[in-house]
Amino acid sequence: MIILLLNLIFGMIIDAFGELRDQKRFNEEDSKNVCFICGLDRSEYERHANFEEHIREEHQPWAYINYLAYLKRKYEQNRLEMTYVENNVYEKYLDKDYSWIPIARSLTYETVKKSVDEEKSITNNINELLKAHQAKVDQDLKENTLVDFKEDLIRDLKEELFGEAGGRQQSNSINKARSGASLPKRD
Repeated sequence: MIILLLNLIFGMIIDAFGELRDQKRFNEEDSKNVCFICGLDRSEYERHANFEEHIREEHQPWAYINYLAYLKRKYEQNRLEMTYVENNVYEKYLDKDYSWIPIARSLTYETVKKSVDEEKSITNNINELLKAHQAKVDQDLKENTLVDFKEDLIRDLKEELFGEAGGRQQSNSINKARSGASLPKRD
């Protein structure tokens, strides 16, 4: 009975440590793959820009902490020298209103994404123009092929009707006939 009770306790302890280990692994992955400031995921951000550069340059957590410390010191020493933005951010911080933090937003990400979207739009427009042009070219090729076929057929008919040598002389007569002039009589 005691062994069964000890095994039950050890199982609960091992299970608790397993949950702690899983939670620690999840937290480590989260800290590596999610921006602490804006909450954007690495995989989403990496499609448009460098995530490490984003963390290092744009949303460096210590910069935000230092900014808050600066605001607190400035507020305590001489609050009359604070700008409107500084005062607004500090008041929001005191009220626990974090709307000044760019949650799910990044200037670099938005700029790059906008330019990528513009490039996609331009590419789509170009593709549509190319398709329309290709359709027109295909239609023209069909028509030109038919014109070439008609010209070959007329030439073959002329040669057959008037003979090979006379085909050229008679073609002028046929062209005149088309324009309304009469054909010379054939012997």
